[in-house]
Amino acid sequence: MPVAIVGFIGTLVPGLVGAGGALTLAGNLVAGALGLGLSYAGSVLFADKPSTLKPQDVKTALRQSVLTRRKHYGLVRTSGGYAFYRSRKGNLYMVMYLGEGPTNAFVEHYLDQRPVTLDANGYIQGKPYRGKVRIETRKGQASETHYSSIASVFPEIWGANHRGNGCISVAITARGVKPEDFNSVYPNRIPQYDSVRQDGIVYDPRTSTSVWSPNLYLIYLDYLRNPDGAGIAWDYFDEDDFSAAADVGDQILPTNGGGTVRRAHGQLSYDLTTEPADIIDRLETATDGRIYLKSNGKIGIHPGIWVDPTVSIHDGCITSYEMSDSSGPLREANEITLEYTNPLSGFSSASCDPWRDETDISASGTRTIPIEAFEIQNHHHGRRVQKLRYHRASARWQGKVVTDLYGIQARGERRIFLEIRDLGIDFEPFEIESFEEDDESMTVVMSVRSCRSDMYELSSEEEGTPPPTPPSTDEDDLDAPTNVVATSSQRVVSGQGSVSVITVTWDAYPDRDDLTAEAQISLADQNQWSPMTMDASQTRAEAIGLADGAIYDVQVRWKGAYRSDWVLKENIKAVADAIAPQSLESFTITAAAPHLGHVKFLIATKNDPRVKTVNLYRVASGAAFNINTATPIYTQVAGPSTSYTYTDGDPTRSNIFSNPGFDTDTVWTKGTGWTIGSGTANKAAGNNTLITQAASIAAGKKGRLSFDITAFSAGSCVPRVTNGTNNYEGAARSAVGAYRDTIAAVVATTTAGIRGSATFVGSIDNLVLYEETSDCAPQGVWDYYAVPFNGSNIPGPASGPLTTIII
Repeated sequence: MPVAIVGFIGTLVPGLVGAGGALTLAGNLVAGALGLGLSYAGSVLFADKPSTLKPQDVKTALRQSVLTRRKHYGLVRTSGGYAFYRSRKGNLYMVMYLGEGPTNAFVEHYLDQRPVTLDANGYIQGKPYRGKVRIETRKGQASETHYSSIASVFPEIWGANHRGNGCISVAITARGVKPEDFNSVYPNRIPQYDSVRQDGIVYDPRTSTSVWSPNLYLIYLDYLRNPDGAGIAWDYFDEDDFSAAADVGDQILPTNGGGTVRRAHGQLSYDLTTEPADIIDRLETATDGRIYLKSNGKIGIHPGIWVDPTVSIHDGCITSYEMSDSSGPLREANEITLEYTNPLSGFSSASCDPWRDETDISASGTRTIPIEAFEIQNHHHGRRVQKLRYHRASARWQGKVVTDLYGIQARGERRIFLEIRDLGIDFEPFEIESFEEDDESMTVVMSVRSCRSDMYELSSEEEGTPPPTPPSTDEDDLDAPTNVVATSSQRVVSGQGSVSVITVTWDAYPDRDDLTAEAQISLADQNQWSPMTMDASQTRAEAIGLADGAIYDVQVRWKGAYRSDWVLKENIKAVADAIAPQSLESFTITAAAPHLGHVKFLIATKNDPRVKTVNLYRVASGAAFNINTATPIYTQVAGPSTSYTYTDGDPTRSNIFSNPGFDTDTVWTKGTGWTIGSGTANKAAGNNTLITQAASIAAGKKGRLSFDITAFSAGSCVPRVTNGTNNYEGAARSAVGAYRDTIAAVVATTTAGIRGSATFVGSIDNLVLYEETSDCAPQGVWDYYAVPFNGSNIPGPASGPLTTIII
């Protein structure tokens, strides 16, 4: 690893570098992540990694003299290992270690692959085990209670000190049966136990609470911090970054057939002997997230969504490059296969539809990259990972670029805009796969690969077909409920007014009065199920007083000696007030252009008691506005007949330039060929010169500029900030128009202006320059919309667009 990187880590985060100058475990993990290519430049995406626990590995009971410690996160189905195994007086007694605790809940118990229901004392209720098998559980709290049922039978070897602190476990008592009944009760001779559980309590920085969650970004954060994981100290993490990533993981995405999935929910299972780098590989594959070391010394994360680059590396700072075209015959692969965990088939391994380039396969044969990603739990998620890998394997350009110190701007970035004129690369987006600084040569070396925004989009046609759910082989299968309908309504409750109600109904099971029904409700795609209130008819259930405006899923099944499949109804909105609010009274911009890093709005509501909030949205100018998919940049708590002001961005920014409109022939320093007259700066051909004035941009900051070319005949002009030695320039312009640019100053600058080429003949006007801050609204042309909402999050009519240029 380059000395510069090690020194950088040691300077910013004490504790990641040891006394001798070598990286500690935590330092190595962070340094590896600094390259951003830990997964995709390595072998994580190839099959048969020994560190990967497959579904069949965790569902099989183990008999070992020394059990391997394991940890699970998310909704998992696992067995475990025997910590105690004895028989006495015809009965069998077992204690099984299931993993490191704590678990949030045991969701389902299985014996010999049969789902079983336990009473309050742990005895199985249904046939054929009724009264013969008892299952007791421990959640793996820091201080647990020993199994007194085992201690009472084996007092000589089991006592109050056998608590299993921190270990999720079950104790199974299997009683003897008549010989003629043995095979039907114990078909495997020894009862084979496994369970579905909500494992892994994780810290959620968004709420500062510890909860169970299948959000893979929260699982990632917990793994990095957990003593049973990477064990990196909590203070090293930027919680704002991981909060934003968790929001990305919770995003609801539509699927074919009207369903939805969360963007990055899943599971993680690993042996505690596994190297942390291997687990990070697996989590990066499932989330497409990249951890990195931020300039504030914290570990941050780039979540797996498309974000436009903010750093541009121009041709002038590139000292050398090695690039190859991998989009044609030299592409790495034309088929991507993926194995994932499918909860719909008993949490077994399943195969995604292969992602195939049929044209290339026909021309040059099949070249396959197999991926094992058992952290993924649905087909849609797997297809998105396949698409990303395919695009990286067939990128238009991939290779290495070496820059001067201007390239330091790319430190910590995931993507950059890159210009290599010899190859016709004109500020195209590239993904950074590794980043190194060399103090001796004063250069930056980056491995990069072409990328594009549609890598992160999955159309309906691309979603493919999930594998079929295998039918149960149990001869006593029950048919699933039929004609299941879920509806949302309102009910007036004394003292509370109108509250939301979700009701689900289904048809009675024909010719069976011995069955009962089970109905559950959960926030959409969260898999945290709670029982609904069941009607005596066993054909109707309801949940009342739900979170107003929230989206829920419900599921229903029949129960007897066995259980039917669940019937799932998704995305039912809880609505206490179904009437939308009126449109806004007004929505205006209150300050005149130019808008330097900000724009100010005035929002006024009508005399409408239903309006509770107003959301403000910013979309690229001309882009379609969809209230169902747009993300608000601001939410204002609102009431009737009230006005509100809001500023998007940093209102403290002002123009550094004096006399920006060239109203007088003052302030500006004119190079040869430049004149000021008629309200513009004008240049004649003959010299490559500048028109400038004193204007400072601090080291490491960015200057945002705008200017107009009002007349043009030939050549080009370029905005520049400089200190006389170091020159930083924007893009060359060679036509009449209004232009904006952002220029990064690696070192502090003292002068700014416009450089005209020797052949440039034209006029410029209206120069603006200011130093960008992190609070500035993004530069560009934007359409703003404002939408009122009632208390149930029902939107009213949208106001807008107000089209605005942010400099």
